[in-house]
Amino acid sequence: ANADNDVKRLIPSPGFSKEWIIGDRIKTFGPERLYEHINGEAELYLSYGFESLAATVYVSRDNPDKALAVNVFRMRSLLDAFGIYSRYREPDAQRLNIGGGCFINDSQLMFFKGKYFIQLSASGAANPEPEVFVDCAALIAKNIPGDLSEPAELDYLVITGLIKGSETYYSQSVLGYAFFRKGLEARVILKDETVRVFVVLGESETDVDAMFMQYSGYLKNAGAKAEIKMQGGMPVIIAVDPLYKGVT
Repeated sequence: ANADNDVKRLIPSPGFSKEWIIGDRIKTFGPERLYEHINGEAELYLSYGFESLAATVYVSRDNPDKALAVNVFRMRSLLDAFGIYSRYREPDAQRLNIGGGCFINDSQLMFFKGKYFIQLSASGAANPEPEVFVDCAALIAKNIPGDLSEPAELDYLVITGLIKGSETYYSQSVLGYAFFRKGLEARVILKDETVRVFVVLGESETDVDAMFMQYSGYLKNAGAKAEIKMQGGMPVIIAVDPLYKGVT
């Protein structure tokens, strides 16, 4: 109940302007009932530590054909909220200065702030104007406490040639390997070529060592030629991944 109230209070009520008012009550969903609201996508959210959702639809007083659906998700952490956002973010979409990151297209606006991920979608016969999305999002962002931080883990991707906005966080099975439990991906310009860079995250040094050994064992069993050498006081594997061929 506390988690439900926490997300519910972030939604401007009875409206976010004189023209736009809530057309239905604010509904809340916990992990067990999430599928009732976003059937087919619930598993993705649960894998990112979903805790609670508040959802409603705003309707235009002037034009009943225009409606704006709002979903406010509370996730387990800032990294998880960013992760969901990063899975939806479109590379070429217009960016806005709302929350820790925000993009908008003709029919949607999404942003994250703190441990919250917010999704605004056109929900009627006619799309609301872009400023309607922006006004609603800005009010919700104002209601969310805290600053506009990005996850500290993104510091691992501060590298030469990084294509800003390509960073993605995966909460499980990086590169499809169960032993790479979570990690980051980004696109980087390297010698006039675009390459993908992955960072696998562990809970501790012991955890990282175990993943390193599991991967080197996997390469050996797969018959991949792998060279392990020390670099900067750390062991480094140099190999062509048997599944991805172009991954070294």
